[in-house]
Amino acid sequence: MRDHNDLTKITVEAAAELVEEQDDLSLNGLTAITVQVAEALAKNQNILELNGLRSLTDQVAKALGKHRGCGLRLDGLVTLTDTAIESLAKNNDDLFLNGLTSLSDKAAAALGKHKQTLLLNGLLMLTDQAAESLAKNVGGLFLDGLTTLTDKAAEALASNECEEGGVGGLTLNGLTEISGKIATALAKHKDPCGGLSLDGLTAITDEVAEALGKHEGELYLNGLTTLSDHAAEALAKNRGEIHLNGLTALSSGAAKTLAKCEGGVHLEGLTTLNSEVAEALAKHTGSDSLFDLDSRLALSGLTTLTDQAADALAKKQGGLLLGGLITLTDYAAAALSQHTGELILPSLTTLSKKAAESLALNKGRLSLCGLVMLTDEVAAALSEHKGDLSLGSITIMSATAEAALAKKKSVIKMSSHIIWRTKGSER
Repeated sequence: MRDHNDLTKITVEAAAELVEEQDDLSLNGLTAITVQVAEALAKNQNILELNGLRSLTDQVAKALGKHRGCGLRLDGLVTLTDTAIESLAKNNDDLFLNGLTSLSDKAAAALGKHKQTLLLNGLLMLTDQAAESLAKNVGGLFLDGLTTLTDKAAEALASNECEEGGVGGLTLNGLTEISGKIATALAKHKDPCGGLSLDGLTAITDEVAEALGKHEGELYLNGLTTLSDHAAEALAKNRGEIHLNGLTALSSGAAKTLAKCEGGVHLEGLTTLNSEVAEALAKHTGSDSLFDLDSRLALSGLTTLTDQAADALAKKQGGLLLGGLITLTDYAAAALSQHTGELILPSLTTLSKKAAESLALNKGRLSLCGLVMLTDEVAAALSEHKGDLSLGSITIMSATAEAALAKKKSVIKMSSHIIWRTKGSER
């Protein structure tokens, strides 16, 4: 994104020149624009940020409503007329109006005709009629400012879904508690393009857990700090990925239950794993495909891996994300060589030859995007890997290492900014 936030004023000519750059535009320093400038900026076909605007005339809104890019961000606006909102709703991309604290039923009806994601995280309340209207929007709904929700509003919002290939989801992260009836209503949300996010909940009753367990799709409950075995058993029935990254501890019983989830399991708040919990989680398989994201077990809170945990997790069939590991012992690498499925180690910055030889035996995609330099020995070892290999951060590598990797037949994803080093020269 081109940052032009230092601009506090802009001419029509200057706006037209910026649009010709064909890049995302950040113009958050502008506090007001003319209709003519709005018309020029609306021709931008990427993200357009105008978060510095504090007011918008109906005419300027009409001009910006013709923007056809990847996102129109107007988060500085705290009030808008119904006419202005009706014009902006005709905008054909993600619409950011996070500064609005209230919305009339008429304005909600206009936004319900919008075709992409709506971000209205500043709204503090929503009438049942407004909720019903917004739910008709064929894109995601972000309503994190709401702290309460009626049963009828919950039922309406749960019906929201996006068009195929879009970015959807229903986020209600401002709710800190919900009844079993509201949980039952929200669990009916089946948007294939996004999930149901309730990260504001810090605790849930067994009744709520049982209701949410009937949800089909991604379920975000990252605010939960504790989880009973009964609640874990109920939530594990959710058909989709489940995110429980607020948990810092997990009983072996809860681990055994969560391992039965049909989708991916994200437990990135765990910083340690005892052997019993590791053994239980390793039985997670997720979807039928070992290489599907839905089979992923994410444990990025771990910064070190004990030998016992490595032995246990190596038995996991399907994706394994260990994003917090910055070092890997040769023993742990040897254990993980037995893993079948995608193995993601994005934070490793160094790798010994022995560890590389072990990881090359992994049966599945191997991601080592944290490595910035490859020695000839490590490159030669990794070239023997039989699956896809991702080395997205490599910037320094010798011609010998390059030649070794060039022999690899499967797909290699690498950084396009590579400095080749040889013994006597650098280019």
